[in-house]
Amino acid sequence: RLVGRKGVDTVLAALPEIVKRHPDVMYLIGGTGPMEAALRQKVLDAGLDAYVRFLGRVPDAELVSYYNLCEVFVMVPRSAPPDVEGFGLVYLEAGACGKPVVGSTAGGIPDAIDDGETGHLVPPDAPAPLAATLIDLLAHPDQAAAMGASARRHILARRTWDHTAEQLLHQMQLPPT
Repeated sequence: RLVGRKGVDTVLAALPEIVKRHPDVMYLIGGTGPMEAALRQKVLDAGLDAYVRFLGRVPDAELVSYYNLCEVFVMVPRSAPPDVEGFGLVYLEAGACGKPVVGSTAGGIPDAIDDGETGHLVPPDAPAPLAATLIDLLAHPDQAAAMGASARRHILARRTWDHTAEQLLHQMQLPPT
């Protein structure tokens, strides 16, 4: 959803610095919402229209194609109580596709990203650290690929529905009657 809490504006603020180092970068924005017009205007005002594509609503059946298309998945939400990002399933989805992920330290996102292992965590509302992180990942594709592979291994080992169900059943073990 294109709402203020999702931090798309933070990525757009970081993008000019990223473009200086990686002029072939393309930021794909999926979703619709009340911030779409303002975000489109930010793109135009910053002269970033050659580097940003708004995809609109992406059907669930197409999500894997977009995850596989990207080099890095990024979403850096901010906390806007009472509206706070939950667990962050999208990071696991991208990681399951072998992609390194970048998220913020807001809400439940740190539970979905092993910082430095499956992706990177950056402060919310901080374009400079975000730009530095993305520039580094794009400059070192072998390291980014290794991080994405680690994310996939992690998810297959510890984040499948079967594994989650087993953990839940283990936690719910009742004493023998």
